[in-house]
Amino acid sequence: MLDLKAKLLAAGVVTADQVKKVEDEEAARRARAADRKEAERKRREEGPRDGRRDARRDDRGPRGPRRERDDRRPRDGQSQQGPRGPRPDGEGQQRADAPEGQREQRAPRARDTRSFKERRADEALEKRARREHEWTESLKWRERKDALLAAGKSEQYAAIRGWVMKERLDNKAITEAAEKFFFLSYEGSLAHLTVEPDVKALLTDGGAGIVSFIGYNGLEHAVVAADIARDVKFIKVEWLRHLQGVTDVEPPPVRPPKAEGDASASNAEDDAAIAAAQAQGDGDDDSDGAGELDAATDDDSNEASASDVEDDVSNAPTDSEPTTT
Repeated sequence: MLDLKAKLLAAGVVTADQVKKVEDEEAARRARAADRKEAERKRREEGPRDGRRDARRDDRGPRGPRRERDDRRPRDGQSQQGPRGPRPDGEGQQRADAPEGQREQRAPRARDTRSFKERRADEALEKRARREHEWTESLKWRERKDALLAAGKSEQYAAIRGWVMKERLDNKAITEAAEKFFFLSYEGSLAHLTVEPDVKALLTDGGAGIVSFIGYNGLEHAVVAADIARDVKFIKVEWLRHLQGVTDVEPPPVRPPKAEGDASASNAEDDAAIAAAQAQGDGDDDSDGAGELDAATDDDSNEASASDVEDDVSNAPTDSEPTTT
């Protein structure tokens, strides 16, 4: 059989000179490969020269002495002039009486073995204690009401919130004997609080009053003693909603109607104060006093429009009807 080169030569595709050139190149390539294999075999048999691992480095000459680099960047706390000094707090240093190579061991952190419910209960107690301290401190403002009157709105809101939360009378469980007590809200609508008979008797006789305040969840209403209601009126006239001997002589102020699109600076300050109170309250859980205000008020709302409560007023007892002026 003829090989491929002979077939191409017989067909006239290539010439004899081209075939000879290809054969010479293949012979030279085989010779170079054989030389490389023979050199590798001799290198493995003879081993490295002068005890060095790589014989190709013989023509470079011996290496000089190794020099330390001085261009390295210093580490944190280490200068170019010398080694790193001791730490200011002495951390990381060895004790004088400790054996060499043994470092001082840090005391392990005590493990919290409380359960999840126990931790939540302790956090609630701590939160309640902080708020109790805040409310107690706010009572000091009653001794210097003139200074509070000249203070900012945030301080006034926080102080009045402390007075109400510390001394409120309707912070108790509601029983079946509870009754509705109606009053006029600052928006001009008829609102009511569901209170116990003894609290309603105080509201009727003038021993207690109803005030509004900025709680942890916005505007709220509460029943407080008559002296605290008068102090709230001294700071915020519009926050006194009912006090026998005061609101029956002069009706409580009502918010004037606002034009559409009117955004005054005072409303912006009120919104900022309410947002700050909400952030300070951290959501206000049920264990706090403000949580029981929702139970003290009716299920639907503290403030209802006059049309919503017309039926309640008409069906309510005579002594529970609001005083008209």
